[in-house]
Amino acid sequence: MFLRGVLLMEKNLYTKGRWRNCNVGFRLSEEEAKLLDELVELSGLAKQDYILTPGRYVGIEEQEEDGEPFEEKMARLTGELSELFAQSHTLEDEIRQKLEAIGYGL
Repeated sequence: MFLRGVLLMEKNLYTKGRWRNCNVGFRLSEEEAKLLDELVELSGLAKQDYILTPGRYVGIEEQEEDGEPFEEKMARLTGELSELFAQSHTLEDEIRQKLEAIGYGL
């Protein structure tokens, strides 16, 4: 169950611009306390010992190998990137021409 009332330990109050090891409680109605207990139970937070660090909850999904050898894949991807860069330069030139046409040349 959650603590009711406010608890601030004197030795942990504001020191050099930081709060450290400070226990803070707050008031909840019975309904809010029950709802919060249910939410914590559903979230699995109790199983994690109420630790909220993102590393415990954020992960990277494993990706399946596509079977394409690395060298071939890099050659293909760099070729695609080169084509996209060429398109980018073409579009930049077109934008510059249109801006100059309306009197806003770069």
